[in-house]
Amino acid sequence: MINKLNCGLAIPQVFGHSAVLAGQTVRRYVSDPDVMYRCQVAAQDYYGYDAVFPAADHSILAEGMGSELNYCQDGYPNLSHPVLQDVRCWENLQQPDPYSSGRMPVTIEACRMLRRTFGDQVLVAAKIMGPMTIAGQLLGPEKLLFSLVDYPDDVKGLLDFVTEAAISYGKAQAEAGAHLIIIYDPMASPSIIPFELFRHVELPNLKKICIRLKEVRNLGLWFQCWISPKIYSMVKEIDLDLVSIDSHLDLAEALENLPDRFLVGNIGASAFLESTPEEISKIAKDRIMSVSNNKRFLLSSGCELPLESRPENIRALVKAVHQNRTCL
Repeated sequence: MINKLNCGLAIPQVFGHSAVLAGQTVRRYVSDPDVMYRCQVAAQDYYGYDAVFPAADHSILAEGMGSELNYCQDGYPNLSHPVLQDVRCWENLQQPDPYSSGRMPVTIEACRMLRRTFGDQVLVAAKIMGPMTIAGQLLGPEKLLFSLVDYPDDVKGLLDFVTEAAISYGKAQAEAGAHLIIIYDPMASPSIIPFELFRHVELPNLKKICIRLKEVRNLGLWFQCWISPKIYSMVKEIDLDLVSIDSHLDLAEALENLPDRFLVGNIGASAFLESTPEEISKIAKDRIMSVSNNKRFLLSSGCELPLESRPENIRALVKAVHQNRTCL
């Protein structure tokens, strides 16, 4: 299926929005594999796009390793008590079991059911978090950034440790049937850590994750991070199939600097809350026309769609992509 990626696919990142669309609480969606499965199936049927996402919030791995979350009915859970109070205690952590720790089994089972339902007709795209992002959920984002300066060796040890957890979780979802694994890593964004820190601290572990996950036959890897042109050369070093780009990036420059990768984007996610369907259609057609000779661009949102996205805007995006399949 990964060999069938092409610019005629509509793959807006609909995660928890599928619960809102189905009239389910987000809390049930993130906690119950059957609810996640049914919401994803219903959303795909309603919108007619080309991927489903057994995915939810950024905290699933960290929760499975001991961090505590606040849950609410209509939004994603958020970090309340990081399991680590001091990065120097990272060796006290235990590696999670993807099949029994926290909510990790929820996405694995939802992934299994989605693949059973759709086979290879629709992409099944699961999600893991990048090492910096997991570490931020275990220690607290601010404390992690200070620890990078104060205790760099312990941060390296923690990042190596969570890299193994990410690989284990990713492989479990791949074995459950995922065609793609999305590596979400917002804490590694150049807007949060300097470029050289990305190179020396995060890049080696991202490369390791991809090498290890590529051991699964025909598995595609998709990188989701608020990247900038200054790290294009580093991203090229990672064995990725797709890279998300957001609305602040120039499409032509990104395509030139990231060869042999599919680029996914670059409509800002907020547009699906604030714009009209007509505006989404115009943005979509302008983006498609601007890269009309390049088959490596998949029009989509730059990241996960907001929970309260307007359904008519998502339908406008899908319609625009399917009406402009001239790249095939």
